[in-house]
Amino acid sequence: MHQDSCQGVLAVNAQNLILSIAMSDASDNLVNPIPGDNPSPEPAETEDSDVSKLVDQLIRAKRITYSQYQTLSKMVLADGTVDEHELQQINRLFDAIQAGAVRIMD
Repeated sequence: MHQDSCQGVLAVNAQNLILSIAMSDASDNLVNPIPGDNPSPEPAETEDSDVSKLVDQLIRAKRITYSQYQTLSKMVLADGTVDEHELQQINRLFDAIQAGAVRIMD
């Protein structure tokens, strides 16, 4: 696949991920949790930490591959909700991509 077309696909996918996160009802689940759904804070902290570590790694490396994008997407969407911290990390990475600080590789 040509690098420009791959970059375009990943950029569109990153935008779609952010849009799906923004349009999801994740904030409703944070404000109004599902009755009887009492998740332990420890796994969420671990997931947030993992997302932060991956985003930090991608920004330090100044590149992201499609495989890394898929891994990040799965991590963020694994629990069915997107918390504020995860959204901040996605926005931080997307801003770095738009600013040219992170390149999209194939």
